Amino acid sequence: EEEARLALRNPDLYDGDIAGINGPLDADRNAFVGDAYRWPNADDPYVVDDSLSLIDALEPINKANADYHANTCFRFVKRTNENYYINLFYGYGCYSYVGYIIG
Repeated sequence: EEEARLALRNPDLYDGDIAGINGPLDADRNAFVGDAYRWPNADDPYVVDDSLSLIDALEPINKANADYHANTCFRFVKRTNENYYINLFYGYGCYSYVGYIIG
């Protein structure tokens, strides 16, 4: 399991899975502070790329979404016309930016 986890680490990303960070983060913090880094209204619009339907990933995604709704303040909502959203796709590794990134 550890070997599989390490195989997903991208050497071009901070800590192997964080995009948009070019140097060490403040060791005393584990999150960015400020409303500019929060998704508006705690609603996180998302789209599921067709590539995930090919590997039967829709059911686990829906179950995870329900778990988040039951246990956190996050509300993943299907994208309608939002400019900024989460894109779930089948690809190599697992990575994201930290917080809400505009642009």
